[in-house]
Amino acid sequence: MLKKLIKKLNNPPLSHREQGIFAERLSLLLGASLSLPESIAIMRRSFGKRRCDSLAMLENSLNNGMSFESALSGCPLGFSRMMILAARIGERSGTLSESLLAAAGRIERSRAVKSGLLSAMTYPAIIFMASAGIISFLVFFIIPKIMPTIESLHMPLPWITIFFISLSHFLANDWWKIFLGLFAIAIVLSFVYKGSMWFKNLIHQLILYIPIARRVIQTHILSEIFDTVSTLVSAGCPFIDSIAESSASIGFVPYERALSNAVKEMRIGSDFSSAIRNSPRLFPGLAVDSIAIGERTGNMESILAQMSRYYASELATGLAGLLKLIEPALLIAVGIIVGAAALSIVLPIYGISQHLSG
Repeated sequence: MLKKLIKKLNNPPLSHREQGIFAERLSLLLGASLSLPESIAIMRRSFGKRRCDSLAMLENSLNNGMSFESALSGCPLGFSRMMILAARIGERSGTLSESLLAAAGRIERSRAVKSGLLSAMTYPAIIFMASAGIISFLVFFIIPKIMPTIESLHMPLPWITIFFISLSHFLANDWWKIFLGLFAIAIVLSFVYKGSMWFKNLIHQLILYIPIARRVIQTHILSEIFDTVSTLVSAGCPFIDSIAESSASIGFVPYERALSNAVKEMRIGSDFSSAIRNSPRLFPGLAVDSIAIGERTGNMESILAQMSRYYASELATGLAGLLKLIEPALLIAVGIIVGAAALSIVLPIYGISQHLSG
């Protein structure tokens, strides 16, 4: 275990951005009529010393007659499924340079979408962490220092003050129990989520019942599906195989099952649009009708690319709408909690001043 960890640290996998650069540069070198091993040898000087051994291993595998697909699969650089598919399709069709260039575009678009998702959630995360810090400061430091003085006066306290005193005592004495309990629950749920397809499907189905989250998830996955299928088709992969590969890489159970069922129906003669029309919650009418037009006109590749761009734009719009709801909701929640904590301190002090003046 330790040896594997050390090996991974010494030979870190390529990030999505680096894989896109790798595919693009390799495509250019192959387009310049260099052989695959020669191209890899040149690439070794572009990715630093820590990746040199892994790329040397990849080059040796190719020199020993191994296929590019198998060499990438066995390489410790952690090449994505899209890269391995591009290698397989390119080798079989003799268009490896074009397949790698298409894969590079697909990887970069996927990276841009994920980067946008992370950026969109950064501000709400910062607000949440700052809010948790403020509330913790009040509960752990301010209230414990003020309340003993107030309690020593033996005056009746407002219910909100009693609540915060109890909360402060509870958290101060049992915070480690809460932490361990939450940590244990998170570990158990993580194992169950990874090991139980039923539980994972249940969670994914519940997500689809949350209105705004459903829109964001749906647009993101549809953009990924159409982009993946369009890329694979343009690289020379048969349409039905592109759907099957897309199904295996989605990671969202309802869509995986819908696409798998669609592939089964397509293998017995059904159209893709007819196969997904029975899943209106996953595939809206616009997507189904656009695919049907592509099937009738034979212009499927162009339709898929257009639909991918459309849903990527819809994803950006959906995220903007989600943020417009999250940000004020967080601010209101923080204001209520901080205001309540302040009242729990101010009200007894006001009561004392009234008592003394009376």
